[in-house]
Amino acid sequence: GDLLTDTALIGRAGLRYAFTDQLSSFFTYSRGYKSGAFDATLGITSDVLAGGPVAPETSNAFELGLRGNPFGTPAFFIDLSLFYNSYEDFHVQAFDPSEGGASALRNAGRTTTRGAELSVNWQPTDGFSLESAVQYLDAFFEEFVGAPCFPGQTAAGGCLSSDSGVSFQDLEGQGLPNAPEWKLSI
Repeated sequence: GDLLTDTALIGRAGLRYAFTDQLSSFFTYSRGYKSGAFDATLGITSDVLAGGPVAPETSNAFELGLRGNPFGTPAFFIDLSLFYNSYEDFHVQAFDPSEGGASALRNAGRTTTRGAELSVNWQPTDGFSLESAVQYLDAFFEEFVGAPCFPGQTAAGGCLSSDSGVSFQDLEGQGLPNAPEWKLSI
């Protein structure tokens, strides 16, 4: 038999409203999915298989936006979006001292990303264009109890110990790694 069998319903639905031929708004809902998986970082072993897979990851995303040429000229184009995405059983690679300090695949409970993005494109001539974008992002763990502590982390830094002596931390409300609050490109 299969070691891991799974099914999921995913998709995307959206609405669009055109204010003019050159300016429209949109709203979308998307349901995403990443299958459960075995952590094969150190290879497939009987310990990996006995530990079982991490749970599947699902997401629900909403986006509301405005696109087009608000000034009626094709030389100027904007794309403004507000977004919200909630993940359940988010997959993360986390330091695991029980694996000799290796990184291990695990579920992080719930996470949320939300924010706004504005892109502006201006092409006053055929030989010149200017593109810019700014994004504000609020990305955080809503729930991640049992996250491993990092090497050298103390109780004052949030590292706790369970009755079995295993060290862990609660990352609820903490920001996601590699998710800067502001991005700007020109």
